[in-house]
Amino acid sequence: MPSHCPGRSSAVSTRRPCGLHSPNAMRRRWPTSSWLHCGASSGRPGAWGQIPAEEYYRAVDLTGVKAETLPKGRALTPGEIGALLRVCADDASPAGVRDGALVAVFAGAGLRRAEVAALQLGDDVGEQGMLMIRSGKGRKDRMTYLGDGAAAVVQDWITVRRSPPGALFCPVDKAGTVTIRTMTAQSLMEALAKRGQQASLAPFSPHDLRQTFISELLDAGADIATVQKLAGHANVQTTARYDRRGEVAKRKAVGLLHLPHFPRPEP
Repeated sequence: MPSHCPGRSSAVSTRRPCGLHSPNAMRRRWPTSSWLHCGASSGRPGAWGQIPAEEYYRAVDLTGVKAETLPKGRALTPGEIGALLRVCADDASPAGVRDGALVAVFAGAGLRRAEVAALQLGDDVGEQGMLMIRSGKGRKDRMTYLGDGAAAVVQDWITVRRSPPGALFCPVDKAGTVTIRTMTAQSLMEALAKRGQQASLAPFSPHDLRQTFISELLDAGADIATVQKLAGHANVQTTARYDRRGEVAKRKAVGLLHLPHFPRPEP
């Protein structure tokens, strides 16, 4: 036992041993467990630099707590989604038809940007409204579905795009020429931002449309396990973060209270 440790005590020193000034040095040369029970200066429990051993081990034996956060961004209202589709429908160019289809798959199927960019012609299954998502997050494939209105908008774009194999969503130049190549995630976001400005909407992101899809399904009473599969979430707890039904219940509960309001007298 080191000479400066007169005896084993029930206290744990919080000081580093002499000569150890770096974390690496501490890992290389940290003394055996017997040193931990030596007093830092006097060997007496409660001396400077010491805490009782029982308190020390109770303090370090803690289970980490994972914080719960609300989803970033916002969910768009049905009126905002309708305004986006309206400005796209008012643009008769191929770009207008394509952008309407983009809104349909983001808000009507809840796809991620990378998933939309990776869609190929043929991943859609005609009138059934099915979409095959290949190598989604976690390199997982899944099947999802579009409602009747969303499927019709996508079919309009496929008619304009024509039938060459390749990316489903493609760049369109100012002359209206469609080039069969994959759009980048950034170009998808820019196309939606342009339509949002035309519709005079507050700024939103493609992920906000995905959030809208999940939240609207849960609000409508869809089973959360089914929504999880449609969204491609690995954990149902991720899907539950978008569930706004509890917030509606809280608003209703607060509405049961009544506080009188007395108008302020005019000066």
